[in-house]
Amino acid sequence: MSERGRVISIFAAVGLVAAGGGYYFFKVYQPAQAKKAAQAEITAWEARWKAARDCLMGPKPASSKTSEALAVREMLPDPWQRSTCTALISKLTRGDAPDTGNLAIEAAWTDLDKAAAKAASAFATHVSAPVLDKDPLPSALDNLDAARAKLRASADLPAATGGGATLPAATTIPLPDVTGLDLEASQEGLGGAVPSAHGFVMFGKTAKGPVQIGLVAGGAPHVERVTQADLRSIPDSSWGATAGSNAVNVGAFDGSGAMPAPASLAMPEASNITVAAVGGTMADGVVVYGSSNLVQVAHARQAAVTADSPLRITSAITGTDGDGRVALAWIDTNREQHARIVKPGGDEPEVNLAKLLPPLAKGTFGPGLGQPCLSKDRAWMMMAGGGPLFGFGGGREVVKHDTATEPSLGGYYTLLGCTPDGVMFRLGDGSPSYLLCDDSCAATLVLGAPDMSSVGVVNGKLVAAAMHGGVIAVYHQAGGPPTFYGLPEAMRLVHVREWPLLALTDGKVIDVLARGAGGYFIVRVPAHQ
Repeated sequence: MSERGRVISIFAAVGLVAAGGGYYFFKVYQPAQAKKAAQAEITAWEARWKAARDCLMGPKPASSKTSEALAVREMLPDPWQRSTCTALISKLTRGDAPDTGNLAIEAAWTDLDKAAAKAASAFATHVSAPVLDKDPLPSALDNLDAARAKLRASADLPAATGGGATLPAATTIPLPDVTGLDLEASQEGLGGAVPSAHGFVMFGKTAKGPVQIGLVAGGAPHVERVTQADLRSIPDSSWGATAGSNAVNVGAFDGSGAMPAPASLAMPEASNITVAAVGGTMADGVVVYGSSNLVQVAHARQAAVTADSPLRITSAITGTDGDGRVALAWIDTNREQHARIVKPGGDEPEVNLAKLLPPLAKGTFGPGLGQPCLSKDRAWMMMAGGGPLFGFGGGREVVKHDTATEPSLGGYYTLLGCTPDGVMFRLGDGSPSYLLCDDSCAATLVLGAPDMSSVGVVNGKLVAAAMHGGVIAVYHQAGGPPTFYGLPEAMRLVHVREWPLLALTDGKVIDVLARGAGGYFIVRVPAHQ
C-alpha cells in the first residue's frame, strides 16, 4: 500500500472511531444518564408521595388500593386528624425540574401533575365535608396511583411492589335500569316497604315506567314492569294479580307483562279494587285484594284459583314476606281489630286483637293499624296512634308489648322491620342502640359500628354493615374487628326517611340495598367472620 493509501486508511479509522464515539455519547451514554436522572427525580417525588400516603393510610395500609386503604382507616376508631395531611397532599406535583428530553417521561409527568392537582382539590373537599353523597377523593387517589405507575413505566422503572393485596370483593347485584325507589321518597310512611325476615316487595322507577322489585334474602332480586293495577308475587314473580273494575284477574304474566289466560274473581259490590298482596306460586299461593269497605283472600292451588268470602271492613293493611306469607290486619264494622297470617300451605287462624285492648268508650275509636312485617313465624304490627305492639301467628300465643310496660318503646324509636328472631326497632336519634322484640324485648348494639349502619340479625346476634369510600364493613355483636370488602365504586346505603334500610340475611349471607353512580345494587357479603 502506498504512503498516501496508509494515510487515508489512518484517517478513515480515526473517523470511524470518532463517529462511533459520537454515536455512543449521543445515542447511548447521554440518554442513559438522562434516564438515570429522570429515575432519581421520580424516586425523590415518591418519597413525598409515600409521606402523604402514610399520613392518609397509616404505615400499614389495609389494601394496596389507595381508596380502599383510606376508607378502611376512616372507618376504624382512630384519633387521626385528616387535616394534618393537607401540607403533604399539596406537595405532590412535580415542581420545577429540567426537561428530561424524553417525550414519554415528560408526558407521564404532565399526567401525574394533573392527577396530583385533582387529588389535592378532592382532599380539600373531603376534609371540609367528609360525609359526601359523591366524594371525589377515592377516585382521585386511585387516578394518582395510576399516573404514578405510568410514570415509573415511562422511565423503565419496575412496577411498584408491596403494600399487600386489595380487599376481597363484595358481590354486587344490580337492579337493572332502576333510577329511583318509592321508599326513598316516602315521608308519610313506609308504604309496604317494611322488610320482613326473608324479603319484601317495593316499587321503583325506570325510564320505561314503574317496576316492582322483589327482594329475597340470599336470592336473586326480581325487577319486573307493572302497571298501577298489577301486583306480582314474591318469591315467584312470574304470576300475580291485576285489579279490574269489579273483579280481580289472577294468572301468569307473559313476556310483555300481559296476563293471557287469567282466572277472574268477581267482586261485584266493590269499586276501586286494589291488589294488596300476592305470595307463593301458582301451584300454592295466596292473593289479598279489596276496596275501601271489603277485603278478600283467594288461593291458587295447581293453577285453580278460589276466593274466600269477603270481609266487611272500615280499613285493612298487609305485609308480605319473601317466603310468600302475608300478614293481613283489618278493622271490622264493629270497630274491632283483627289479624291473621295467610300463606301457601294453609292459612293460620284469625285473632281478635280488640279483646286485648281496653274497652272502647261510646263514640270513640280504638288504635289504627300499623304496617305489619313477618319474622320466621309470627307477624308483628305496631298499632297506630301510640298503641301497643302485637305479635301473632306461628302457632304461638299472641304477645302484646305496651309502651307503659316496655320503657324502651316510650322514647324515640323507629320500626326498622322484622328479622328471623322478631321485630327490630332503632332507639334514639343519635348514636343508636337497637331493640329486638319477641316474647320479650331486649336492647342491644354493635360496638364500633357507625351510626348510619344497616343492621340485621344472624343466629340471634346483631350485625351491622356500613359503607364508606368504596368499602363495606361488617361489624358483629360478638366482637372482634370488622371485616372489610371492596366495592366496584363508592356507594351509599339506601335510607328510608333518615335511617338505613334493614339488612336481609338467610344466615349465610347479608344483603344490603345500596346506591352508586351506576344505579341501585344488592350488596352481598358473608354473614360470618
